[in-house]
Amino acid sequence: MTDAAELLQVDVRQEITVSLPGTNYIVTFPRPADQCVLVNKPFLGEQDSQTSMTPWEFLNEAYKIAFLRARELGWRVHG
Repeated sequence: MTDAAELLQVDVRQEITVSLPGTNYIVTFPRPADQCVLVNKPFLGEQDSQTSMTPWEFLNEAYKIAFLRARELGWRVHG
């Protein structure tokens, strides 16, 4: 895991939102209704000059964190 990934913040409601403070990187994963797969809402995916983490690295790390949090919350997700 990258150093920047350790700074990611997670907010959980009916969705899991993962962000990297100080950047425009933010992605939301709604709680799955009928399916057991986490699918993120559209992610802008533009490089933020405030971090060396690429948008795709962020999205990859965010998915891992959201998946683990979803499992902790008892959401029925499979990876």
